[in-house]
Order: sequence, then structure tokens, then C-alpha cells
Amino acid sequence: MSVRYERPSARVVVVDEDGCVFLWRIVDPMDDKPPLWITPGGGIERGELPAVAAARELREETGFVVDPAALGEPVAVCRGEWAFRGIPLYSVDMFFALRVPRFEPSLDGLESIERVIHVGWDWWHPDALDKADEAILPSGLADLTRAINLGQVSPTPTELPWLSL
Repeated sequence: MSVRYERPSARVVVVDEDGCVFLWRIVDPMDDKPPLWITPGGGIERGELPAVAAARELREETGFVVDPAALGEPVAVCRGEWAFRGIPLYSVDMFFALRVPRFEPSLDGLESIERVIHVGWDWWHPDALDKADEAILPSGLADLTRAINLGQVSPTPTELPWLSL
């Protein structure tokens, strides 16, 4: 039995004035998994609060700066097992909501690995998410985006199913 390393993460569901969500397209040339689309975010550093990690990751991955307090509490969570370049991981992903005017991301803060695997980005309408032919993470993002757009998120985080790839 292999050891799975815990990797908690904080992610941001960024929704624009048209109700579209910002996503990165991920393709890892070192992995045979198919392309997928994810929200900005990443690992929580030791001792870091989830909202602080989410704001930091958003700034690093898009250049968009937000006060962690503006993110409030997580609106969704999902948890599951996965592997990155042969390393078995277990993640609890916390998702924060942010409504902002549409912007074009700055790539200046991307880490070297992100420069390799973040191959594109787009603003997705929830209806397009429902019909996507590539994987969208997390599962249930279309409905979560609709709820954020309507201001109808639950006061407790919605548990989203883990999508195994």
C-alpha cells in the first residue's frame, strides 16, 4: 500500500458580471491524463489560513489582487485521491467565491511548473460547462457558478463530488 501525501488546497471560483467563471486549461506533458480545466488556486502552506492561501494563489496565477477577508468563508469543498507526476496525494479542496469585473490575467506570477502545465485560460458560461468535452474541476462547478452569480450560496460549504481522472 502506498502512502498518500495530504495536500490541502484553497481555490477561487471567480465569476464575472456576465455570470462566467475563470478557468485554467491544464495539460501536463509528463502525464497521459487528458486536458482539464480548473479554477485558480493551489496548496495551502504550513500555518497559512485557507482564505489567505486562496488570495495568494489568485494573485500568483492571475495577477488579480483581493483582500483575503473579501473572500469570506468557503462556499464549497471536495476531497479525494489523485496523483501528480507519480506522487500519490489526498486533497481537501476549499473553494471561495469572488464576483469581479472580467479581466485578462497576468502570467507574471506563475511558478515554473505552472508555466508548463497552464496552457490556456478562458471565461466559461455555466451552460458551456454543462456541455464541455474536457474535464472540468470541480464536479458541479456549473451549478456552483450559477448560485454564486445569483447570490444564492449556502452559508455552509456545499460538498462537491470528487472527479477521478
